[in-house]
Amino acid sequence: MDQVRRLRMAAVVVEVVPDDAPAARECLRRYASELAVRFPEGYAESALIRPGELALSGGEFLVATEDGAAVGCGAWQVLEPGVAEIRHLWVGPECRGLGLGRRLLSRLEQGAAEQGIRVFRLGTHLSLAEAAALYRSSGYREIPPYGDSPYNQLTFEKSVARG
Repeated sequence: MDQVRRLRMAAVVVEVVPDDAPAARECLRRYASELAVRFPEGYAESALIRPGELALSGGEFLVATEDGAAVGCGAWQVLEPGVAEIRHLWVGPECRGLGLGRRLLSRLEQGAAEQGIRVFRLGTHLSLAEAAALYRSSGYREIPPYGDSPYNQLTFEKSVARG
């Protein structure tokens, strides 16, 4: 990674925010807009985490900002005791190639593990080859479908040891 990219990445701030925070909703809006174009079948905003949903189900929402602007996000949500789903992992085009997706994924896993989560599941669309590559290179293995999302055409799981 060249010096400019390293400096940019160092300047990106990642923090936990409520899923109804303006920065969270802005990231989700941008995420849904991009997927609506990239997926042949489009993307329904009704598939997004609803404001306040994580407070009920358990989980965290992360937002990455650069110079105060939201440039990435992701969430983990409890599916059942000890099992969480990673959702809405997204990096804006302006920050792709910096390693921010991997950084967000790692922070999501770390935050969930601190809450007792030992199994992570996630899904992605066949149109998002770069996402599937990230998950595979981060230790996720492909599993049969675990939910009813039409967008999760590839599903993955990763287990972590108790620490």
